Amino acid sequence: MENLPNELFFQIFNYLQPEDLFKAFGNLNSHFSALIRSTFIRFCVTDDNVTLLSMIKADQIKSMVCNETTNFHLLVNYFKKNHFIQLQRLNVTLVQTQSIRTLLEYLPQFNNLKFLRIVDYTNEQNENSKNFYHSIAQLIFTKPYVIRLKCIKLFIPNMIPYYGHMSRPNPLSILTYFTIHSIFLDDLAIILPWMPNIKTIKILYACITNDDDGVGSGGLFHEHDLTCRSLMRMPPIVSIQRFDIGICDGVTCKHMQLLLSNLPELRRFNCVIWSEHALILEQWIPIFLRSKIDWLLFTMITIGRLRYNYLSIELQSDIWTRDIFNTTTITEVSGGICLEAHGMNILRRSAANELDNESSNEQPRKKQRTN
Repeated sequence: MENLPNELFFQIFNYLQPEDLFKAFGNLNSHFSALIRSTFIRFCVTDDNVTLLSMIKADQIKSMVCNETTNFHLLVNYFKKNHFIQLQRLNVTLVQTQSIRTLLEYLPQFNNLKFLRIVDYTNEQNENSKNFYHSIAQLIFTKPYVIRLKCIKLFIPNMIPYYGHMSRPNPLSILTYFTIHSIFLDDLAIILPWMPNIKTIKILYACITNDDDGVGSGGLFHEHDLTCRSLMRMPPIVSIQRFDIGICDGVTCKHMQLLLSNLPELRRFNCVIWSEHALILEQWIPIFLRSKIDWLLFTMITIGRLRYNYLSIELQSDIWTRDIFNTTTITEVSGGICLEAHGMNILRRSAANELDNESSNEQPRKKQRTN
């Protein structure tokens, strides 16, 4: 067996968990002991195997999954004493704010990191924790992360970051995938230009910022509210091809129209609507007509059976398959209704042009009425 090439053993080692690898080959002989200490390891840290860290060199670890355990202090000590020059994927789930603070102290040493996922189940909701969560959200735009990060997932329920005061952030130049639990739409408009090659955006809950004078509050669209001003200043982002978003109260169809008009190459759109103000289907039709979306999952969470019946009838209108998509399927989901649509109808472009001509003819009439 020792006459087989080392490359073959390295391929076999890739299929084994670290605890199985060390148990099977660690004490076999000096040759295999040297081999397993020179192979890259994907390590999922648990209560049962955290003590293995004493046997693994930090520069072996290429991928690490850390769930907070009773032995978390052993993991912290390992971070403190070692430099992870090969670590490319870090997936962390924690339940105590102090644990996250401790971990973040050592994140700057992971200068080869390409994938970062942080899940936080803490329940702290005070000013200190709020400021701390903001610092996490801003951390990704600082060196060394901006150099190599390709995928970021931040699932922190208590965090709605504020990016407005970051005047000169470092662009995430090679980032292609970004997921965040919650964000204000005006902040989304700010950070998207900092991700020049982003392809996929996933937002669980999107909301709007209310101005101090109340403009933009109450779920009513106002062209001068903070969110609209940010969306109107946002440049087109041509790299985004997939966009998943959950729309919360306050966000209107007009806000989404401004946002999606700046994503001209968007092809896949998965939208969950929690906001009553965004449930106006006749305002969504022009958005889809003017888009290149050819895969749609459109879920509307409704209040009451009457609202459900109204949406069900509207979604069965032939405009969806006559002008916008090739095929559509309507299903009832828990608390609402879902439209799944595929393909770009060949008549979509002409229908959009006709709609634009009607809009341009309508504006002079409005001016005449005003005069």
